[in-house]
Amino acid sequence: MKPLCVLAVIGSLAACNPAAPTAPSGSDIPWPEAVELFQSCKVDSLFQLHDKTVTLNLKDGRTLTTTAPYLDAMLYDDVMPPRCGDVGVIME
Repeated sequence: MKPLCVLAVIGSLAACNPAAPTAPSGSDIPWPEAVELFQSCKVDSLFQLHDKTVTLNLKDGRTLTTTAPYLDAMLYDDVMPPRCGDVGVIME
């Protein structure tokens, strides 16, 4: 009976705290998800094109693409907080 109780507790914890899905490298993600990556300090560097396409190189080695709502949107403090340290930024 004890193993069943342990499984029930683990199952309950997993349901209360689901792991955030991670997009595979090369994926196109929505801007709000990119903002979450910036705010959790997971972005190592980025490259922005004139058409607002932003390529994110993450600290875990993945590369993701998103579309910013306007040019240079990621440079504002509410998107890329200073507490994350240096992030390489390349702009076309």
